[in-house]
Amino acid sequence: MMMSPAAAILLLAEQKKLASDLPDDYESSLLSPFVDSLSQEIGRALQYFFTSTPHHKVHYVMLAGGTATLPGLKERVTELTGFASMVVNPFDGMRLGSAVRESKLRREAPAYLTACGLAMRRFLT
Repeated sequence: MMMSPAAAILLLAEQKKLASDLPDDYESSLLSPFVDSLSQEIGRALQYFFTSTPHHKVHYVMLAGGTATLPGLKERVTELTGFASMVVNPFDGMRLGSAVRESKLRREAPAYLTACGLAMRRFLT
């Protein structure tokens, strides 16, 4: 199977992140600025939401996806937006099979939100 150079770079970066094989200055030079930038974008999205709808507050900012578990993101989003934030775990309340590696699933759970939602459609029809 052929893979584009961009896809190969993304795959390699994801493998390094999961293996904790990152440069020594990763947190100060890459992670912190990225978390700040992402938090600001979430704040901007909320401002857009508030100005384009009759709503003026939210109860929670729910973080999902592969970046949701980045260290410090939840706290930074709360700090910048003034709203409590939480990392979504679509597997909360579900029983897990014996073959499931629970620690890995808990760590990667926010990345499976869309897949869980799509799978649940089957049970709601």
